[in-house]
Amino acid sequence: MILFQSSLRIAATVLLVLCVCNVTVHAAKPEAKDAKSNLAPIIAADLEKMVDAAKKWSDVKEPAAAEPRNPALDDLNDFLRRAKTQGAFASDSEMLDELFEHWSKLDVRIAEVLAISEVLPELRTAPKITWFEASELPPEIKKQVSLYLGREYIESLLFDEANTLLSDLKSEEVVAPVTLLFHQAVAKHQLVEKEAGLKVLARLLTANEKQANLNLPHRYVALANLMQQDLEAVQEKTLARVIRRMDDVERRLDLGRSGKKVQEEEKKIVEALDKKIEELEKQMQQMMQQMAQQQKGPGKQGNQLQPKNHAKDSMPMGGTGPGKIVKKHLIEGERWGNMPPEERDKVLQDVTKTLPAHLQGVIKEYFIKAAEQKK
Repeated sequence: MILFQSSLRIAATVLLVLCVCNVTVHAAKPEAKDAKSNLAPIIAADLEKMVDAAKKWSDVKEPAAAEPRNPALDDLNDFLRRAKTQGAFASDSEMLDELFEHWSKLDVRIAEVLAISEVLPELRTAPKITWFEASELPPEIKKQVSLYLGREYIESLLFDEANTLLSDLKSEEVVAPVTLLFHQAVAKHQLVEKEAGLKVLARLLTANEKQANLNLPHRYVALANLMQQDLEAVQEKTLARVIRRMDDVERRLDLGRSGKKVQEEEKKIVEALDKKIEELEKQMQQMMQQMAQQQKGPGKQGNQLQPKNHAKDSMPMGGTGPGKIVKKHLIEGERWGNMPPEERDKVLQDVTKTLPAHLQGVIKEYFIKAAEQKK
């Protein structure tokens, strides 16, 4: 039986998501790809074209001169004028928020998106939005809404749903490309999609060095570097990878999920731990044998030698023994659960002393439970 640890990683993720970078990105013509990194620069979709598409989809028209003004439409137009000014918004995430705020006053469907984002932490699942899933939804509209919802899903720890919405989006298709790449990276990092996550992070960090107009803050760069280092260190068969799987299963269970995906992950955890336990048990058996040999003391009885190693060729040895090789004595069936507590503690300390503190706890807890089940 696996006991899933409580983890601080979920709390760290929330802090990470709250530290969204303060970056302003303006639409620009694509630059030539960097020959060294082969990574395209980060550019934004044309905001004015996107707003025009939003007006058309929402069936909002400019009033005639003799008609009364639409305050919500005036606010949207004013937002568009300000967005063209360098430094008008502290970040493209802030710009995205304001766009949807004005848009929601013109279209009840966008108002529904904002209402959903407010209750996501209580819902603990992604709700079904019929119009959003309709095939006739214009692609440019669907992409902006996908970005907005994906960001909100990340902040509510719905990483799978966010990953589904964000994975196929391209930076040049949305009005907030840095927000997109950042949240793509968080989703990939949390789901341990190593290669995809490293690709997104490399693009962000490279753009920070090559594009002066990004001006990524030091805190954001530090977070991106930390995620990059963490993913680079991931190896599939290590205990650290098993711990990450345990954290992810715990997150899913906290969200009330126990379906096929969770069961598959639990199975992988059990199989990986079984392999590690088998390796550790072999190490323990070797240590027990060495301890037993040491307790016997010097291998000499009377005038006979008890050899520990075979004699080298053509070398005379002292003693008057019969020249037989002593077979090592192994107690059949001697297992972890039958060891005295003090001896078990010493072996555990020797085997796990080189592991990180959180891995030591997991292994010790697993062995203790295994021993209790065998009694």
